Amino acid sequence: LQESFAETLFGSITDQRSNQPVTGAVVWIEDTDFADTTDINGTYMMTGIPSGHYVVIIDAPAYRQKVFRNFLIDDLLAAGENQPAATPADFQLLGNYPNPFNPTTTVAYTLAGNGHVTLHIYDMLGRYVTRLVDEWQTAGNHQVVWDGKNSRDEAVPTGVYYYQLRAGKRMETRKMILVK
Repeated sequence: LQESFAETLFGSITDQRSNQPVTGAVVWIEDTDFADTTDINGTYMMTGIPSGHYVVIIDAPAYRQKVFRNFLIDDLLAAGENQPAATPADFQLLGNYPNPFNPTTTVAYTLAGNGHVTLHIYDMLGRYVTRLVDEWQTAGNHQVVWDGKNSRDEAVPTGVYYYQLRAGKRMETRKMILVK
């Protein structure tokens, strides 16, 4: 008897050239009823997925279909650990969910190789708010939760915030919105 857990698959779809969100992309798990369409922020989420290996497909008008075979969804990934079954081919900041959020949001990212990683939050004026990650991490999928507090453990006000991921010589920044 194998234990099965209900997991969540979420992320965001962006255009590689413009780095803008792709609205209306359909993300689905082959041979299941799990599917979602990206919103205006390019984000999607599917919940209640049993742990296992799946074929995940992304399809959007004017884009080539993307197929991820043997995609592992398990409780380790849901708990924020790296995904040992498959190493991603590239560094990628996958986005945060939910967005807008209150009071917490989860930031997901993939690392192509092992290395030192930082993930910082900045306000809309570029001022440092807090550090979520500052450590050596292994290649794979990771996620971290931000509780909407600054480095002094004080709740930050409603507004636009930026989260910036750095790993090696790579850096990516995205926007999120805190609504109270």
